Amino acid sequence: LEDPDRASEPDEVIEMLLAAREAALILRELRLERGALELSLPKAAVILDLDGSVSEIVGEKQDISHAIIEEFMLLANEQVARFIAERKIPLVLRTHDDPEPDKLAQFTQFARSLGVPIKRSPDRADLQKALYYVEGKPVEQAVNYALLRSLKQAMYSAEYGPHYALAAEYYT
Repeated sequence: LEDPDRASEPDEVIEMLLAAREAALILRELRLERGALELSLPKAAVILDLDGSVSEIVGEKQDISHAIIEEFMLLANEQVARFIAERKIPLVLRTHDDPEPDKLAQFTQFARSLGVPIKRSPDRADLQKALYYVEGKPVEQAVNYALLRSLKQAMYSAEYGPHYALAAEYYT
């Protein structure tokens, strides 16, 4: 995916992977357009030794292959949840309630103190704009963690409900 011209896989595999990359990028753009939040938080990989004990925890680089898997997983989970909900079949869902206004107010106050331009009563689009604004800046991690902490925790539920951070009506 990073250098298809030097890849040793068969042409059909390369074409399939390039199509998957293009589809994932389109899915991501559509997800963000509908208002999903995309927090930038470091991922960790746990390295085990031969006896299964943790030997190291290292930062994991996120590349396009991760994005392909993530976007396809999100879409599959949404479509399964929608399909089952339309048939009124019981299902365990992953729901995520809207954040409490006072928590969002605390976040916006914190973000503004760091020079981030954000409305006092932001909607999801405003929150995502703030995340884009801090991208690559020294305050990026602090703002992303602060926003995460201002959101409610997602829960598993037998009751149908939306997922705030994903801007999804159904999710499992």
